[in-house]
Amino acid sequence: MTAAHDRLYAQHIVGLVDGEDGVQTTAAHHWRRRAEVSGDDFDLYHLHLGTQRLDVAQLRHQVTALRARGIPLVVTAHQLRNLHQEGPDALEEALDLALPAAARVITLTAGAAAQIYERWGVRASVIPHPHVLPLDELEQPRTQRSRPTVGVVLGDTPASLYPVSLDPMPVLEVLREATAARGMELVTGFDRQTVARPAADQPSSAGAPAVAGSQVGQDWNRWRQLDLCVLPYRFGTHCRWVEACHDLGTRVLTPRLGFFDQQRPGVLSYHRWPDGSPQAGDIETALDHVLDELHAGHRWQATRLHRTAQRQRIASAHEQLYREVLGS
Repeated sequence: MTAAHDRLYAQHIVGLVDGEDGVQTTAAHHWRRRAEVSGDDFDLYHLHLGTQRLDVAQLRHQVTALRARGIPLVVTAHQLRNLHQEGPDALEEALDLALPAAARVITLTAGAAAQIYERWGVRASVIPHPHVLPLDELEQPRTQRSRPTVGVVLGDTPASLYPVSLDPMPVLEVLREATAARGMELVTGFDRQTVARPAADQPSSAGAPAVAGSQVGQDWNRWRQLDLCVLPYRFGTHCRWVEACHDLGTRVLTPRLGFFDQQRPGVLSYHRWPDGSPQAGDIETALDHVLDELHAGHRWQATRLHRTAQRQRIASAHEQLYREVLGS
């Protein structure tokens, strides 16, 4: 490798080690902005699919330009299906374009790697998602509440604009009855910006508990109040919330679809029927599991030591993959 390559290669690896919020995503995006496809100062291009809006025409131009210059493309596939659209869309078109063209493909779980091979005939390396919270916010004291608390992630938009992948109402209907029977508090929230508390003086609609919201910005402490976080998705591949909950020490209950449950040992899951209704017994079992854990004093939580070691493994895995692609 040239001296210039050594400098840029080291710069990229340092970014992977030092990034705080989503090591894989943030580092690659910064590196990509520093090294545009039309430039002459990089030897490898790493693209992340499923984390941002796509311009397929621009991607096609980039892939063509990289191929013409003999520069290898590495792709990390975060999602294999767009969370905001039912049918084929730009993400699927981008995957059809980029995955066969890539020198190497990365994804987050073994299940996603198997699906990539089945759909595109491409073997993908599995490198897990890193921590979501900054390391210095891990293992923070948790807020004590008078009752065990269950929260539902509703996204960051009003109900009329939910991503089509979110279908919370059937899940909320089951949770309202099951939590009340167990003396648990049920809250809903809009992503990490809002947490809503039940509002007894407000009318319910569509069979769901009435809620009142409060803005909390980047404050994860509100989510530390939850003993269980429920994800009401109808489809998806991976979910950043799984990692965030593990960082927070909040158990997570996901639908039995995609590969949410492969992201992290200890993820609880429930079945959703074709009409969107959840299997009530699965949800009830999960609530009982959380209550048993609380009674025993157990906490499902990532430690700073574990996440730091994982960051180092992720950086080493990327470095090894890059060296293999570049033949160095």
